[in-house]
Amino acid sequence: MWWGRKAASWLAQEAWGIGIKEILKWIVLAIVAVASTSILTAISNVLQVPGGSWTAVWDKTLEALRAPYQYVVQSLLNDPVYYFTVLALVSFNLILAVLLRRAYTHLRISTAKQVLAEEAGLGGRWPHAKLAEPDGAPWDKLREEILRADNHHLDILGANGVDTFGGTGSPLFETLREYRGNLRVILIDPDSRELEGRAGAVATDPREYKANIRTSERRLKELRKQHHAIEGRFYTGQPNWKLIITDKTAWIQYYAPGGHHVDETPVWRFDSTQNGDGLFHLFRMEFERIFRRCEGNDMNLR
Repeated sequence: MWWGRKAASWLAQEAWGIGIKEILKWIVLAIVAVASTSILTAISNVLQVPGGSWTAVWDKTLEALRAPYQYVVQSLLNDPVYYFTVLALVSFNLILAVLLRRAYTHLRISTAKQVLAEEAGLGGRWPHAKLAEPDGAPWDKLREEILRADNHHLDILGANGVDTFGGTGSPLFETLREYRGNLRVILIDPDSRELEGRAGAVATDPREYKANIRTSERRLKELRKQHHAIEGRFYTGQPNWKLIITDKTAWIQYYAPGGHHVDETPVWRFDSTQNGDGLFHLFRMEFERIFRRCEGNDMNLR
């Protein structure tokens, strides 16, 4: 009937007028009341308090604190099984509270580390870049990134380049043939004095190391004849960073001193971040700095 619908509408409006927050407050108060009653009953049973009031529980607690040893002995004499059961439950809850506290602390630390990794743009880390071993860097993912339709730039900073793109069977040998964007490559100057130091560090004959650089240079020359947009330059000095940078991703390695080949060093991947202050942008700036510094020391790609 119309008056029933009108009454229901009035009640709904009144409930809305009270407000959702007010309703939630009363629900929470009701839950707290029920929980308090349950807790009071449990404590009363443990302390064997007649009446079940908070005042009686408090008095019994003070009595136990004044003479804890007598209380324990009396509880053991009255009902040892019940006492030990309660003691075990209390101990278990204390241990659980400590473990939960530690877990919460670790969770906070892990969350903070995750936030820092996201802000830095960290996308992955692998122990090495060897192709033959399964736990190495995912070269397939890097090839997909380079050949992505919306990727138009590829920058490579290396030492001799032959194990990256110059030699037949190297990870990016065929990838560079398919790639149609802009390519810039920086390698160590084959005529520099530092070449002998780098060759000695990896136990390679300097003449072989120089030949590897020339092989990579010829590979870039062949690609340029196939209408690829390629620039190549040489730097002097010992190599430090190995960089492979696309429009959105930077793959980073370090030329460690002491005889380690670069494929034995860890690989880090940093992705572009929206705020522009991640490590991807810093490594891209580093490549630009080195490329400008090598101006005038161009490869022979004509």
